[in-house]
Amino acid sequence: MRRKINREREVWAALSHPNILPFYGFAEDAVFEPYGALISPWCQYGDALYFFTQYGSVLTIPQRITLWKGAIAGASYLHSHKPTLVHGNITPSNTLIDQYGRAVLCDFGLVRIFLDEGSSGMTTMTAHTGTERYLAPELVTGEEMEYPTTASDVYALGCIGLEFVFDRKVYAHRKHNLRGCLIDDIASGMPPAEEPSNITPGTAGLWKIIETCWNPDPTLRPTSQILFDGVDQIRLPEEDASGTRTPKPKQVDLSNEEDKLELDALPTPEVPEDLTGLVTVDVSARPKFRGSYSFVYQGTYQGELVAVKIILEVGKPESMTKKVKRETSIWASASHPNIHPFYGVANDDCFSPYGALISPWYNNGDLQKFLSQREDMPLEGRLQLWKGTIEGVVYLHSRNPKIVHGDLKPGNVLIDQHETPRICDFGLARIFFDEEMSLMTTTQHTGTVRYLAPELLPEDEENILPTTASDVYALGCLGLEILFGQIPFSNRKNNYAGRIFRDIKDGVPPSAKAPDSPSSMRVWPLLMALWKTDPTERPPAKTILTMLEAMSSM
Repeated sequence: MRRKINREREVWAALSHPNILPFYGFAEDAVFEPYGALISPWCQYGDALYFFTQYGSVLTIPQRITLWKGAIAGASYLHSHKPTLVHGNITPSNTLIDQYGRAVLCDFGLVRIFLDEGSSGMTTMTAHTGTERYLAPELVTGEEMEYPTTASDVYALGCIGLEFVFDRKVYAHRKHNLRGCLIDDIASGMPPAEEPSNITPGTAGLWKIIETCWNPDPTLRPTSQILFDGVDQIRLPEEDASGTRTPKPKQVDLSNEEDKLELDALPTPEVPEDLTGLVTVDVSARPKFRGSYSFVYQGTYQGELVAVKIILEVGKPESMTKKVKRETSIWASASHPNIHPFYGVANDDCFSPYGALISPWYNNGDLQKFLSQREDMPLEGRLQLWKGTIEGVVYLHSRNPKIVHGDLKPGNVLIDQHETPRICDFGLARIFFDEEMSLMTTTQHTGTVRYLAPELLPEDEENILPTTASDVYALGCLGLEILFGQIPFSNRKNNYAGRIFRDIKDGVPPSAKAPDSPSSMRVWPLLMALWKTDPTERPPAKTILTMLEAMSSM
């Protein structure tokens, strides 16, 4: 028992993610003898089983999907962890609903840790004894007890998806596992459920996604990240979304082999939540931040501190209205652990004429402020910050249609309460339909000087639109600051007489030489690759992430 408890403590203490229940610590008071107590936040809404019993009748389909996505995001975080973590017992009882109505995974007693993706070598040795209804077939068909895998976690995610979205229990014809009948059903290849009777044209895509999680061949199930992306791409018609959304449903191909999503229709822009009259803020106070076309105040929404971004009256009203609609549409469509959440728009009179954009408030501030207060942060912590930022960009670039941020810099990366980086400010974001860069939105580039890629400053001074490659260049600049505390072109205090512009045009890299540090030997070649003058020679964001993870495991 002590070994089991110590294993759970070690695994849990290493985790930090919005969809993972936080671990506060361990108490060994006499009252907790003989094994002590694991301390974590109390989730007032209980586990998902209790939550859906109490509140299921009033939940909308989008709310149910959001809860399922939260559980998937938590599992995806575990699976992308280095070393890889397998939960091994994902069930409604091990999914709590926190005070924000967010799904968080808990109970890491069955977690397995893999040294690498292909390794059978384990640092924890937990035979699988997970909850029967959620066991993948491969875990019960052998003579000996099999160990859980990322694929068996995905199978379980499909099971809870059926319960979360369609309010149907897996193997509902079996009340319990009397004489092993439930296990026999699983071993025989019987799927956990048939098509739900309450399925609609709008939720049919979700059912197809759930079915892919139950593929008898574990190698043909989607990864948890592909599963998250697939669910995130689903758009519901008005009758399913209770009036909150109107886009057409999408058919999603979750082929693990293809490792991409294929949609049969282009998306309708997202409609942000209307928060008019629900946000409290003192607009007579000094704003916390001032942007080129907005002021940011601190306010409250449902008892939570929020950032209130009020759009200023600058430029032509028609043009500004389009900009605000574009930013809110893009932001509302983005949902990822490394993207700053968007709560909605408030159109109170005090926010006129363009309204206010509402999002969570983070006391840690932006990346620049955070790093200035954490100068002693070790390299591993800095690598995690950079990696998280890259993961956010990978998500944007892998959307269908893909999103180009266009203004990546420390001021547009916020640090949440878990010290997780979250990309914000989609005022310059562009959306592409396809690889040929056919535009859906056309924003001329006016990004921050030090982070501009050379191709965005042509000799003829024509405004060039940002691309995924120019985002990658900016990621390299962020890496320079995060890892080594050095701003790009630090030899230039400002852009006096366009000197930084000229340096960029001339192909001068953001830093002339590697910092004098042993750690730079590993990372510096990667940064130089991101600063290639020819944008076609820069690696895509997903490749950067793979390379960085390989370095971290060395």
